[in-house]
Amino acid sequence: DGVTTALEVHFMGNRRNPMLTEAKFTYQLADADAHEVVVSGGRFWWPFGIHNKEWFSSLNNFPLMSVAGAEIVPAHYNEVGFMLEGASALSGSWGINYVGAIGNGVPSFDFMDMVGSGADLDADRTVTGRLALAHVGTLGLEIGMSGASGGLRDDLDPSQPVDNANRYGAGFTAFGPDLTLTWSQLALSAYWYHSYEELAEAPRPELARDGFTIESSYRLPVADNDRLSAVGLHARVSWAEEDNVVGDVYRRRQYSGAISFELT
Repeated sequence: DGVTTALEVHFMGNRRNPMLTEAKFTYQLADADAHEVVVSGGRFWWPFGIHNKEWFSSLNNFPLMSVAGAEIVPAHYNEVGFMLEGASALSGSWGINYVGAIGNGVPSFDFMDMVGSGADLDADRTVTGRLALAHVGTLGLEIGMSGASGGLRDDLDPSQPVDNANRYGAGFTAFGPDLTLTWSQLALSAYWYHSYEELAEAPRPELARDGFTIESSYRLPVADNDRLSAVGLHARVSWAEEDNVVGDVYRRRQYSGAISFELT
């Protein structure tokens, strides 16, 4: 009683190349009107920030990931370990939610390193946490702050070129605030992430990364139509700046717009 399981598989490119993204058990430690606590173990989405929804085509309003969500923190990060989640009511319509996790971590910031096991098999661990203040009602509001720190690679890999960060032993630290707001037919989300990767015996000992994304949506209901219930207008701006080993800074800017149709 109180135990649930979840299983999720993503197919990368074709059905012959699946990636196990979530396989976990959860146990409810507390379930009261004002407080709820759940503990999970297994493989789960990294509980950092609010960008994970961009990996789901059913939740992402755009055909691409934002550059901040894809490059400033480890990409498509599915942690293997344990996670504690909770929510508590404060006064009136305010509350807090929180999550903490410890797991095997990942070997790299690169997306392709997540394909397969998607876990770092050395002795290092990654610790992650997020705390958020939330308001429910006509105005929905959540303001969160995330932080994470852990090891990536233990040893030098001579098979990698000297200008590739994956050649060197490394650890990382990341942090950043996020905001989600809903009011009537309007939805707005934003986050800023900063991370740095500390490299051992590299020409540049630290690689800094900064990124920001803001996204807005407005829903236009359609009356007297049996099939089309609403039209959505979406806009997103994202930027990212990344150091590289040879001393340059890689900058990207992304401007996106989309229209969606809700069919019944």
